[in-house]
Amino acid sequence: MADFGFPLEEPAYKALGASLAAHNGYSNDPGFGLYDTTGATEDWSFWSTGGLAFTFEIGPDEFHPPYTRGVEAEYLGRAPAAGAGKGGNREAYFTMLQATANTALHSVIEGAAPTGSTLRISKSFQTSTSPVWKDDFGTVIGEPLQFTDTLSSEMKTTGPTFAWHVNPSTRPVVAGRDGRDPTGPPQADIAFGNPPGIPAENVDYPPEGPREEIPFTVKGPADGVDNGRFTVHIEWSNPETDWDIYVIGPNGQIVSQSASFGDTTEDASLFDPPPGDYTIHVINYDQVTNTPDDWTGGNVKFSSPNPKIVTGTKESWTLTCLDANGRVQASRQVVVDRGQRAQVGNACTRSK
Repeated sequence: MADFGFPLEEPAYKALGASLAAHNGYSNDPGFGLYDTTGATEDWSFWSTGGLAFTFEIGPDEFHPPYTRGVEAEYLGRAPAAGAGKGGNREAYFTMLQATANTALHSVIEGAAPTGSTLRISKSFQTSTSPVWKDDFGTVIGEPLQFTDTLSSEMKTTGPTFAWHVNPSTRPVVAGRDGRDPTGPPQADIAFGNPPGIPAENVDYPPEGPREEIPFTVKGPADGVDNGRFTVHIEWSNPETDWDIYVIGPNGQIVSQSASFGDTTEDASLFDPPPGDYTIHVINYDQVTNTPDDWTGGNVKFSSPNPKIVTGTKESWTLTCLDANGRVQASRQVVVDRGQRAQVGNACTRSK
């Protein structure tokens, strides 16, 4: 997912996520900033429909925490939750609800239609899966699969005019990518060794217990470099073993992490990393063999930023008007971007 690039709406998307995290103390990260993933429901919602969506990973140290600690406390913003005193998940959900009324974050189709008409917007397109794993551990990767997606929404008019709040007509997956032009070469890659010994297993999150710590420095424009991204990498031999990595930034907080399982690598990426001193925390999450399976191949790779890619592709909704008996009265194509309003006149009159 990291290689796919950020959408053109990334600044607005990130700002909305930050407004939610301000209430619950969560990190505001893209999915690949947590662990390797090929996508989730909200990824499809955004890239295919333009709907802004988030996953709340509730609980400080497990997916199904005790109710009073990981669910109730985080929902209400009470101790010991990270959002104690900030409103918790309840206020974050209210903030998200308020965002649905913000016309800068969606689109509006306006026009006229006889009362009781049914308006429908629809489109069909081909969606691609991620590359397909051919075995349990992802050592054999096949080509992505294509399938037909169809989106359709309806509204019944209640007066002579209407203002219909909808998702943008152009899918983010084809709209383009956000980026910037590099101002210098990237920093030289850094190789790092494995400290002696193997720390005890540690399943806590955040990982405050046993760990290995490896410091490294990110340079910046003052050093004549421009780092658009760094990726911290380690590897090992047995896919049933599980090592995790967390990158601590100059602010003392986790800024990137990789905690996947069922493979033999971890890769934690951070885009546009601020210059400063960082620390890699390597966690021995699970050892399943009698012979310890230690990690090797540690390195930090730096790359230049990607220039902004704008494909220029615009898509439309097919807007159809049906009368009270379900008969089609008119149909037309409507292009409307996020934050825009499209005026269609009488939606139930055929265009000349």
